[in-house]
Amino acid sequence: APVSAPAPAAAGNRKKGKKERRREKERAQPGYKPPEQPQKKERPQRPGRGETVGQPNPALLTANMKKAYTLKELFTTVSKYESQLNHIHLSAAWNSLGRLVGTRAVERNWFTTHAAALETLVQLSIETVSDFQKSTQIRARELTNIAHGVAKSGGGGNKSGELMKGLARAIVRRLGDCNSQELANAAWAFSKADYLDEQLFEHLAEAVRRHMESDDFAFNSQELTNIAWSMATASHHDAPLFGAIARAVERRL
Repeated sequence: APVSAPAPAAAGNRKKGKKERRREKERAQPGYKPPEQPQKKERPQRPGRGETVGQPNPALLTANMKKAYTLKELFTTVSKYESQLNHIHLSAAWNSLGRLVGTRAVERNWFTTHAAALETLVQLSIETVSDFQKSTQIRARELTNIAHGVAKSGGGGNKSGELMKGLARAIVRRLGDCNSQELANAAWAFSKADYLDEQLFEHLAEAVRRHMESDDFAFNSQELTNIAWSMATASHHDAPLFGAIARAVERRL
């Protein structure tokens, strides 16, 4: 008959080693206490790059504000992280607020529903743009975005004048850095918000003329339209500027 391989021994019949027999004797002794197993310590979660414990990544916070789909989402972010908001976050928040308020889905009494968060946003913006040291660190783009968002949303409320005054001073210091879009947006924003300071519009008109003198096509048609409307709304009668705008429009026909 063929010889088959021996079957493996059953687990219960295997021969026990010295250590195992010793442990069995110890467990059989009265008053035996099993040794304590070492506890695995949980490692504290490390913050992501650019984050500290309890604080979000600044760039991610900016992205969340820019991508906010609803006013509730935007104002929740503002309220939750108000102590960490800088001028870039404020610019993103106002830009999104202007965009969201312009949609059909927004409720009519949104400024009442989100009054507390809106007040926080307005007050933080006033403090930031009115502080000389802080405002000098803000680029023209952020300043004009804030002004445009305030005007488009109407979110400044009874502090709109104070906020626009601080923005006007800061933007005048940055006019040399403004591109055509930023100049057009600034002029439109102050006219829309009914902040019609004569000296401000003189500075804006001068900056627009400089741009047009350096480049005949510095402004597109929409920007030229916004500037003309803004100057007319502010009753800023600048014949050379309106003449330059008219010639620029003719070249685009």
